[in-house]
Amino acid sequence: MLRSMSVANFKQLSGAAKFDFLINPKTDKLFVSGDNGMNYKAEAAIDYKKPIVVLIDGDDMDTACFINERTAVKPVHTL
Repeated sequence: MLRSMSVANFKQLSGAAKFDFLINPKTDKLFVSGDNGMNYKAEAAIDYKKPIVVLIDGDDMDTACFINERTAVKPVHTL
């Protein structure tokens, strides 16, 4: 189940004090590098002026993705 958490909470859980948003020069894709030595996904069209949260699948920190906060997410399709 997907859940979102604040960046402050994610820092505490991941052991990182800061996260840098970087662009991979080979792929031209945005990613996030933590000072804990881990890299994370980032929403391609993230707006740094809007609130940012971290989306995680269950408790799997490896699936973390930095996204803009959304008020409501509605399923597009359900099986």
